[in-house]
Amino acid sequence: MTEKPIMINGFPRSGTTYLSRYLEWLYGRVVYEPLATPKGTIKRIPELAKWFSYYHPYLTDPSVNTTLWFFHNEETLRKFMEGLRGYPIKETTLHRFLGKDWIKEHWDVYHIIRDPVSVYHSFKNLFHSGTTYGKYLRIGEKLGIIAKLLQPLDPLAKMAKVYSVIRNIPRPSSLQGWFLMVWTFSNIEAIEAVGEDKLIIYNKEESFYKLPRFTEFIKNNPLRIRVYDDTKLENLFLKIAREHGFEREYSRLLDLFE
Repeated sequence: MTEKPIMINGFPRSGTTYLSRYLEWLYGRVVYEPLATPKGTIKRIPELAKWFSYYHPYLTDPSVNTTLWFFHNEETLRKFMEGLRGYPIKETTLHRFLGKDWIKEHWDVYHIIRDPVSVYHSFKNLFHSGTTYGKYLRIGEKLGIIAKLLQPLDPLAKMAKVYSVIRNIPRPSSLQGWFLMVWTFSNIEAIEAVGEDKLIIYNKEESFYKLPRFTEFIKNNPLRIRVYDDTKLENLFLKIAREHGFEREYSRLLDLFE
């Protein structure tokens, strides 16, 4: 086992929950999505409740926008993460910060990536389980152009707007486009931070064996990889990336699944 606890980050619906069970098996506890779902962490590790009440970015810093998942206030985030040192972590919003010294010095960082078509469909399937981003994706598909009315409410639209400014490229006008832009650039940022040697590819079981003692864990915790086949959506995603100036980055990620 590594001296530093493991941190696993990944875009939502990319296999991070399965790996949170691995972390809990390996260490006996896990800080589960401290930024995305803090209540889940407090439920699992009650002693962190006081720290969260004083230092959680969403609760203490008015500049932190909870609908901009990946764009945390860096200084506030750094202070918050100080209280989580020594704990293994599973998170879905730290893509932009994985390369920071104040993370890499205290955690052995891995990132997991899943193909965009499967992630998109997984979001949609969540629609039946509650009020999640799946509802935006399904409504958007059914309403077509009227989905633009959802733009002020949709976090994906807001994050795509930020990425379009940072990358100086046009922002897509559809929910599929917003999703794809955020998926592409957040994963690019994460991979550039951790390197491909610490990259786990959801679609390739062999890549999971980079994790310490994973061969023991998988014996009683089988890995069920689900890949969605949707040629129409694949073609649409490629068209969106080409028309909005990020085909190179998108293709680089697709090559990982070959």
